[in-house]
Amino acid sequence: MKPCFRAADTGDARTLTAVSINAFHSDFSAAGRHAEGGPPGYDSVAFHEKMINEANKKSACYPA
Repeated sequence: MKPCFRAADTGDARTLTAVSINAFHSDFSAAGRHAEGGPPGYDSVAFHEKMINEANKKSACYPA
């Protein structure tokens, strides 16, 4: 499967938030920490919508 890239839009914010949460939480468990967390906004759909609107972010899409 060959990845393709496109500019993220606000419809991607919920998916990107889930990816962010999973990434930071798995880092914590791999490091042996008991508390989960991340930088401000990492778990906020509104934060990711704002970042998409303010910057030219890219997200990966994989054809079925």
